[in-house]
Amino acid sequence: MLLLRLTTSPSISYIICHPISVLLHMIITQRAEHLSLLYHISHIRKTFERFTAQTRIFSKSHLKTIPW
Repeated sequence: MLLLRLTTSPSISYIICHPISVLLHMIITQRAEHLSLLYHISHIRKTFERFTAQTRIFSKSHLKTIPW
């Protein structure tokens, strides 16, 4: 993911870079999961709002056609 080339031995660059790349990967993964969850919540909310709006329209038009 994040590779920094150091002029020192490979083991030192691994010791420095690996925790940084793991930390970045964890942050990006958690952020992506959070955004995915927010997307699903907003999608469910929009679907519910659309459903309630259609139900309201149906009930109003349905009430107009019923002879009281």
